[in-house]
Amino acid sequence: MKIYLAIISFLLESFLLYGQISDSVSAMNHLDSLDALQQKYINQGELDKFFGATMEAVNFASTVFGESSAQYAGELFTLGAYYQIIGQIDSAQQVYERLVPIVNQLSSLRGLYSSVLMNLGEVYISKYSFEAAEQMRLEALSVREQLYGTKHRYYAESAMALGAVYVSMRKFKKAEEYYLKSIQSLNQSKKKDDNLLASVLFRYGELKYFAGDFIKAEDYYLQSFNLFQILDNPNINEYVQLVHEMG
Repeated sequence: MKIYLAIISFLLESFLLYGQISDSVSAMNHLDSLDALQQKYINQGELDKFFGATMEAVNFASTVFGESSAQYAGELFTLGAYYQIIGQIDSAQQVYERLVPIVNQLSSLRGLYSSVLMNLGEVYISKYSFEAAEQMRLEALSVREQLYGTKHRYYAESAMALGAVYVSMRKFKKAEEYYLKSIQSLNQSKKKDDNLLASVLFRYGELKYFAGDFIKAEDYYLQSFNLFQILDNPNINEYVQLVHEMG
């Protein structure tokens, strides 16, 4: 009940404001204020109010800027991510699938397009639609390679995510190929991301472990462990235990 009251309250306020906003600068200022509210509510863990602010932003952007606009696309992406976080997977899928053709036609939003594809791939994985997930993440990797090159954390992130899809599909050679691409990308990147590197090293070690190559598995587990130790990762005990079990 509370969540519906919050939505109604926000929508009523937005209807009043629509009549007051006539120029694009004022409209952008209003949308920025809604984005600030979203940030405030998510930081405070007030999901009902966050959802209300997000719905207002979506409706406002749709009415003022149109449903083919970058503003609308950005707010719709936030809504999809919200549904995904709270586990409403079907709703997240509907939002992302609605969003794909919008962002795909806007050349200024290629980065957002790749993020939508990544998230939609995650939704498909959760529904065991691995072939669909593979297609989303192949496209995301291609877009990110065009945007950032192969020596960038976003490329590495996409390569790791694609490797994870192939693990789920039991295509372990393909998984290894993309995990190694991710590792190579991070090692060659000008801006280091040790947290991401530790994660992909762990995943690659896990892959070698299940393949029965325990020597290589231990090597990659230890590399991952050392990075997580430097980063003071809260899950470090999990990695320590795995290495000890292998020893």
